[in-house]
Amino acid sequence: MMKIHKLCQRMAGFFLIAVIVLTAIPLACAMNRQDAEYTNADTGYQVVVIDEAELLTEGQQKQIVMAMKPLTQYGHAVLWTTREYYSNEIEQARLKRYSLYGYDSASIFAINMANRKITIQSYGKLYEYINNSKARSITDNVKNYATRGDYYGCCTNAFAQMYTTANGEKIAEPMKYISYVVISLMAGLIIALSTAFSQRFNPLRKAYERAEIKKYGSIIGQLSMAEIKRETHTVSSGSGRSGGSGCGGGSSCGGGGCGGGGSSSF
Repeated sequence: MMKIHKLCQRMAGFFLIAVIVLTAIPLACAMNRQDAEYTNADTGYQVVVIDEAELLTEGQQKQIVMAMKPLTQYGHAVLWTTREYYSNEIEQARLKRYSLYGYDSASIFAINMANRKITIQSYGKLYEYINNSKARSITDNVKNYATRGDYYGCCTNAFAQMYTTANGEKIAEPMKYISYVVISLMAGLIIALSTAFSQRFNPLRKAYERAEIKKYGSIIGQLSMAEIKRETHTVSSGSGRSGGSGCGGGSSCGGGGCGGGGSSSF
């Protein structure tokens, strides 16, 4: 009976800890949500501006909130500036977004002055539109504003393009297409060099020449005529093909709510 009693006490203790952990995140999120600058009455999604790095004036923050509001049709919109260094800027942005909104649909646009990175990280419905590729394109498009120190222009343009993407419209993606062209040119060069090398230096390739003599004439002693024909014959051991695909990379999801994103240096 004593063993059963102790086991029940331990189980009750584990249950109490689990309840505390599971309720802590929603309570923390609720506390943070009180600081929201705007809440969409139809969707319940919010706009939050956290300017820890003090890059924006109060008036600029209000104007940026106006640019962020349309995105709340699809999820929470967060702007966060920081001077806290973190080796993985996308993971840093994910942790901040998750601390605010957990598993809700949300996108965060982060400016990190410590590692000079601008980052977009999304989760839920917003990640379906603003995926890794789109996040990288948007940050590429607006990084020049941050380079010039125009953080207001950087933020307003970023959220405008995030909404355009979520709304199913196209944005400029010059770096994406330039990358495609460069990759295509490199692939073509590699194939051309590989082909030239194999034809000239392939040790499995053997070539030889054989002289063939064809005789013409009668069988009754007339002078025979001979034609010498030279032919080149190629012998190859055959060809092989190999292929495959591999997935690399990963995300430290810790408390959950991974999603994805992209970043650019400025």
